[in-house]
Amino acid sequence: MVTSLACSCQGRLTPHKHTMRIDRLAPLLMVLAFLLNLLVCFLDPTEFKGTRVLGQVVFLLGGLLLLYVTYYLRRGFLGEVEPNLAHLVTTGPYRWCRHPLYFSFMVIVLGLDLMFGSPIGILATLLLALPSTIYRARLEEKALADRFGQEWEAYKGRTRF
Repeated sequence: MVTSLACSCQGRLTPHKHTMRIDRLAPLLMVLAFLLNLLVCFLDPTEFKGTRVLGQVVFLLGGLLLLYVTYYLRRGFLGEVEPNLAHLVTTGPYRWCRHPLYFSFMVIVLGLDLMFGSPIGILATLLLALPSTIYRARLEEKALADRFGQEWEAYKGRTRF
């Protein structure tokens, strides 16, 4: 059973060939936080009045940013925490933000909270979605530092989250 849960690391950050690593759970944590947030919004009996249109605008802006980021990442979009591109992407949305994909994810989630008018959804975003996103970003930053060294450090010094 342990072998079925183990993952092959093939040159990843850990030297062990077959180990279950917590960083493998980061994408799952983000998805679970997002799904739980949707469920909370849907079941929340309280409602902010007048936030639906604002939520739609915020959701649309987050979706457009997601498409823009996806265009820049192209084949690197569906990666794990480990970088799967041979070069560090520092143009387009990455010129201003090290994690525009995660930022767009948070904007989309906040837009959904506002569309539902859910104060508990906003709280769930702050307590679940945001920490899981920051966790994954930190793991990714470690992997990027290991792979790109000084180039990453220089880039990190001139950009925000």
